Amino acid sequence: MARLLAASQSVRGAEVAAALGVTARQVSTVRDRLLKKGTISAEGEYLHFAVPGMSEYVLRQSPDNSPDHELGGKAHRARRQQDDVGL
Repeated sequence: MARLLAASQSVRGAEVAAALGVTARQVSTVRDRLLKKGTISAEGEYLHFAVPGMSEYVLRQSPDNSPDHELGGKAHRARRQQDDVGL
């Protein structure tokens, strides 16, 4: 999500799921948790970080800022989390 938001101010949840290689339903639990914690907010179907500059901060924390590395790692974690909850 951070990489997608670095290029624009908001992103659709379906775009995040597609970048991770999973369905929107598969990322809905994580999205809901981030909304409840106030990390992200939603305006209709569009998501954005609640704190300005958060996407840049998240990207700086990545050990390798290459798109393939970051998305691959997130997709792996998302799939592992889905396995943990039985999706």
